[in-house]
Amino acid sequence: MGKRYKGVACVYCLDQPAADGDHVISRQFFPKDKRANLPKVPACKECNNEKSKLEHYLTAVMPFGAQHGDAGVAIKMTAPRLAKNRKLHAELEEGMARAPGSVGSPPDMTLPLQGDALEKLCEFIVKGLAHHHWKLLLGSDHFIRASFFNEAGRRFFDPLFAGAARDRVQADLGDGVFVYEGVQSKDCAELTLWRMTIYGAAVGGDQRSPGERCSIVYGLTVPKTRPVTSKLMEILNA
Repeated sequence: MGKRYKGVACVYCLDQPAADGDHVISRQFFPKDKRANLPKVPACKECNNEKSKLEHYLTAVMPFGAQHGDAGVAIKMTAPRLAKNRKLHAELEEGMARAPGSVGSPPDMTLPLQGDALEKLCEFIVKGLAHHHWKLLLGSDHFIRASFFNEAGRRFFDPLFAGAARDRVQADLGDGVFVYEGVQSKDCAELTLWRMTIYGAAVGGDQRSPGERCSIVYGLTVPKTRPVTSKLMEILNA
């Protein structure tokens, strides 16, 4: 264990001491030549294992939806991963389909994706980034959520990123592999908003918004005691 993490609480659960440092966004999402200087935070063994399971699944599936400049490289990285997971390989082949593209364009290839796995991973990422940038420790007394929004949700949240803020962060890691933006509320340091993309991949299939696709995952952290929390939760769950 690195000395900087010894005796430090896990930022994901706050219940256990860190076993080591964890890359907030896994190195496995990135080509080998673009893995330097990735955000890292203290994490316990249990949280690290839970997060790793999500990462193993998503690094094998999400590159197929890559829209960034190194999309071809990202897709090539999936071959050895799927070779080790024949069950997942078979599920992807069986679930492969064609969806209508934009006017004048050929149909898009679509693959099944466990959206809840992506959202759960992004909740880990939100906690990690909040600690990495602002040293926030977010526990059970906070509401943490990451989700794809429908058009109505985006119309509500997008203007909030332009409002008065205590601090703002923006980063593009790996030339489009992971791009994110965070805003820290001026009135409450633990109220933070996030927007992030992985490979620029677009996800659809929300039964509440048939046919709609979105590449941006929105994240939120807020103390449960704040008056605005119930309103934000209502919008997130709509």
